[in-house]
Amino acid sequence: MLCVILLVGWLKSDALSAIKNIVENNSRTYYVCIGPQTNLTTFLECVPELKSKMDVVIMGGAINYRRKGMVEHNVRQDVRAARKVFNSDINMRWVLSDTTYKAELRIDRSHEIYKRMVRSNMRVAKLLLKNCQNFFRKVYPETYMHDPLTLSCIINPKFVRFGRRRLSMDEKGIMHLCEDGKELLVSTDADYEKFMEFLSERLPF
Repeated sequence: MLCVILLVGWLKSDALSAIKNIVENNSRTYYVCIGPQTNLTTFLECVPELKSKMDVVIMGGAINYRRKGMVEHNVRQDVRAARKVFNSDINMRWVLSDTTYKAELRIDRSHEIYKRMVRSNMRVAKLLLKNCQNFFRKVYPETYMHDPLTLSCIINPKFVRFGRRRLSMDEKGIMHLCEDGKELLVSTDADYEKFMEFLSERLPF
């Protein structure tokens, strides 16, 4: 049986046991990391014998980050964990910020998806609308579909294109292209139009 684990926050001991149970009892488990890699590092340190049963997809890292000299957001939350994962031998793919921070994935108040939330009476739409409004008011005037695009990698492999690159990750957590670096499978491009159509069609409101 195939199983998917989607984790964002930090692990507690009971969560670690639950994940261990899932991986042990399924033939293959996709682990989608859309936040700091603390969870993944903890799991790998506690039960390394199970890593061969996992396919890991990570939203994080950047070769050319939008803020020069800064560490990509998810890596910055726990650099030690990100470096541990980066240097591990797990089966992993990285969906880089270079691929996800694109205008095609941007949703603001003028976007049709936002307007659908405004028009809908569904509870989930109202919740999403409230969260978006709070985010737009307090943080940025738009949001990007970084995490949905990352999750789509295990739903439809045609949306995100990957290529092998030789990279290093320095002590700050910044990725660098280098000839003697570690060969990693990282995102190189995406079919943004088809992905956004896919996302829009599957929204319940």
